[in-house]
Amino acid sequence: MIGWRKSEPGSHPLVVRLTSARVISALVIIACLFVIALPQPASAHANLLKASPSPSEELDTQPERVIIWFTEPIETAFSSIKVLDSSGAAMTAGETEFDPTEPAAMWVPLTPLDAGTYTVVWRNVSSVDGHTVTGSYLFAFGEPLGAAPDIEVEDQPVLRSPLTPIVRWFIYIGIAVFVGGLFFEMVIVNRIARSESGLDGFRFAQRVSARFTTIAFIAIFIVVVAQLAQLLLQTAIAFDDGSAIFNPARIADVVAQSDWGRFWSWRFTAAVIAAIALFAARNTVRLANRSHASDDIEDVPLPTETPFGIGAIALGGVYLLLIALTSHNAATPSDIRYFAIATDLIHVITATIWVGGIAYIATASVAAFRTDDSTSRTVFLQIAAGFAPLAIFATTTLVASGIVSSLMQVTIPEALDSPYGRVLGIKILLIVVLIGLAMRNNRTVAKASQTDAPNPRSLTRYVTIELAIAFAVLFVTAGLASLEPARQYADRHGIGVEDSVSHTETINGATIDMQLNPGETGVNTLSVNISDADGNPFAHADEVRARVKYLDDEFGELFVPLEQSGNGEWRLDDITISIGGAYQLDVTVVRSDSFDSHVSTRFPATSPTIASDLIRPSAQTAMTALGILITVIGVAYLLTTGIALRLIRPNLKSIHSIAAIVAVVGIAIIVNAHTIRAGLPAQDAGNPFPLTQESIENGRATYTTSCATCHGDTGRGDGPAGLALNPPPADLAIHVPLHTDTELYTFISEGIPGTPMLPQSENLTPEQIWHLVNYLRGMGE
Repeated sequence: MIGWRKSEPGSHPLVVRLTSARVISALVIIACLFVIALPQPASAHANLLKASPSPSEELDTQPERVIIWFTEPIETAFSSIKVLDSSGAAMTAGETEFDPTEPAAMWVPLTPLDAGTYTVVWRNVSSVDGHTVTGSYLFAFGEPLGAAPDIEVEDQPVLRSPLTPIVRWFIYIGIAVFVGGLFFEMVIVNRIARSESGLDGFRFAQRVSARFTTIAFIAIFIVVVAQLAQLLLQTAIAFDDGSAIFNPARIADVVAQSDWGRFWSWRFTAAVIAAIALFAARNTVRLANRSHASDDIEDVPLPTETPFGIGAIALGGVYLLLIALTSHNAATPSDIRYFAIATDLIHVITATIWVGGIAYIATASVAAFRTDDSTSRTVFLQIAAGFAPLAIFATTTLVASGIVSSLMQVTIPEALDSPYGRVLGIKILLIVVLIGLAMRNNRTVAKASQTDAPNPRSLTRYVTIELAIAFAVLFVTAGLASLEPARQYADRHGIGVEDSVSHTETINGATIDMQLNPGETGVNTLSVNISDADGNPFAHADEVRARVKYLDDEFGELFVPLEQSGNGEWRLDDITISIGGAYQLDVTVVRSDSFDSHVSTRFPATSPTIASDLIRPSAQTAMTALGILITVIGVAYLLTTGIALRLIRPNLKSIHSIAAIVAVVGIAIIVNAHTIRAGLPAQDAGNPFPLTQESIENGRATYTTSCATCHGDTGRGDGPAGLALNPPPADLAIHVPLHTDTELYTFISEGIPGTPMLPQSENLTPEQIWHLVNYLRGMGE
């Protein structure tokens, strides 16, 4: 049996606790590795990314189908597209179709269309937490875009159902009390019960444990019932039909045909088995009580000293992992997802330890002060004092992980102006109050330990208030989990993004002022005002060309000329931005008095219809933040175990080693994020350097020393060394516009087989090649 036999003489008082901790750690690690190894879902809110036909597009040829891509994979069983004409009649020729190789897309075939305006109405269900997203847009065929039909399309609600956060709240309370309370008993109460408090002290610990075991049963029962309610609620949401909860077939469809249902079934199974394990642990204790005389009662185990009790805690840990795997952090983009999940798991675990510990202290407080037994009160104060360092560690980690999670879900300060941001503010306020109350209670416990007559009402009252506020924090957390993340909300509403693109730069005496309006999807107007040092219209601009380049893909956009409208102003009135995302605006001024001037700026193009997923931390930032969090955990562990020295006599070498290992791992992650970049996406996707004058000049220097001898000073392929080559060097004025920046980079770096163009990767750095690409771009276009 594990840990519930009496310690042999000379054995260390922490043998029982350390043995249990090792067993539970092994069980949780094995379960976590199994779950993490399974395919992971990807989205909490699958917003519209792009479509064909695109929103507001006017077509001359009828499309065969409507295709919609979303920011993340969707549940195929509960997602659909409808296409309606001006009268509201359906114009689809079949059911919505899906392709397993393209999990983020769906399409529907169309019947023959008459000239007119059509409305696309779509609906999807998240593959993570079951959130439903709906929307619509217009396109026209055979005529200009006209009025939309009078069709009611539901806007994306702030909350799909007001019951959603309430159900989550019961789950959060139940699992926090169950796991956190039992964990606290295992690491703190069991040790104190086996210490010098004697037989009376052990009997008090037994009474508290028996009461809390009953509370833990109630807590896990609440989790099971709340999960059943969550399944019914999700069924009604998935089918958009409240009566679906009375249809067993539809309930089975939600469980069997969705990722959400798969994770729900795992959580439900973990909760049920955890309840069975705790029941077995309590029965083990009862059998031991019957087989021992009253004078050897100390040989009777507490529930969390039995293998079944340890198993119950381990299953609770798996349940917490499953919560993290279906949270908003699990819905972040793939390059930062696992950093976000790790952060959320740390946040969930520390919150559980804190709340569950408070629940256990509240139970022990009631048991201690309903009796006049001084030993019971003394043992209670020892238990409360033992919670202090654990609470400090949990609080420090909770705050640090909360800051990192906010980076993942809010990202920019402007995004706080959202429902998620406002609820987050309430949570922060409650946590501040809770920390203040916890500090006050710790001082009360410290004073009570120094007096023979502690105030029972004061201790019990303030611990109860602390527990109530902790439950309020969990309620607000349930609300956050039910809301669209702040960064996604801000992205959809254009929060934190300028209404237009503006950039001014002075080059060789010419001030170039670029204005792109409105700087979002649809038709845009570009105006370029050029003035001299005195503010007068610039007289040496022969031509102005511009290019709007989509950075998330290589479309090979060409430069197009602007029309001169007088007074140094050049305009282009029909720049169409069809996809929300990151763009680069390049403007070249062809001058008669000097070299051409190049100005470039990057901007996010937003859309009220299309999500661009631009508001997000970079993978490097996310990895750095996780490294800082892990370092904080190591330092916090070292400091809080120092506080606990007066309570236990731990192995200092072991403590220092664990703290040092954790801190070193955190520092290594930070260093890796800024050096080796293992685990981060490659940085060579697209040209990292805008088409600025500085980049052009750097590229010009490289071209002169490495390329002009073959390609000639003007890039026509007439350099002195190129005259003898077969085939001759390419005419860059023709060759460059045909290729993307990445293709040009590859040609230079790796060479072109079958031609005299040799690889230059050993002669030029990646930065030199990218600058050279920018110079060639200006030369070729």
